[in-house]
Amino acid sequence: MTTVHVSANDRQDYGYQWWRQDFACGSSTVSVWHMSGNGGNKVAVLPEIGLAVVITAQLYGTQGMHEQTSEILEDFVLAATSACGG
Repeated sequence: MTTVHVSANDRQDYGYQWWRQDFACGSSTVSVWHMSGNGGNKVAVLPEIGLAVVITAQLYGTQGMHEQTSEILEDFVLAATSACGG
């Protein structure tokens, strides 16, 4: 499931039901494998820094729902970890 099968766009690759995306982590980036569901729900695994994150949201059928939880992951969760300088 975490083998890239399709390059979806410049920022994301796709395995089987899992997306791979690089997120800002301090002055570098960290590779994140995540599942995204309706409403913006996200389950993310970051093996490089030994972290798993679950974000629940209720933006069902709303434009930008996935982008919002990606921003939460990057701007708040990753920014607060010691691996990313927090």
